[in-house]
Amino acid sequence: MKQAIFLKFIQIILVVLVLSSSIFYIASSSALLKNSRKDMKYTLKAMDEVLDYNGDLEKEIGDLKPTLSENRSRFTVISLDGTVAADTGEVPVASLG
Repeated sequence: MKQAIFLKFIQIILVVLVLSSSIFYIASSSALLKNSRKDMKYTLKAMDEVLDYNGDLEKEIGDLKPTLSENRSRFTVISLDGTVAADTGEVPVASLG
């Protein structure tokens, strides 16, 4: 009798642990996604304000290369017609597709 009660107790504890872990995973991943999206939008808005699209865009993007290389980042400006206007990457964009 004691063994049957103990087994049911262990089963209930395992179910509760799985459920609480699942809820924690969903809540934390949602919060991380929300924060990442917010940070990316802020970065894009800041970069949009800094760049002068009427000037030499390649030169302006080239000035960002030292900063971007520290973080191993790549910044690409795509025009409205879908062509690459400027890029900081070493690998050509055409070879990535």
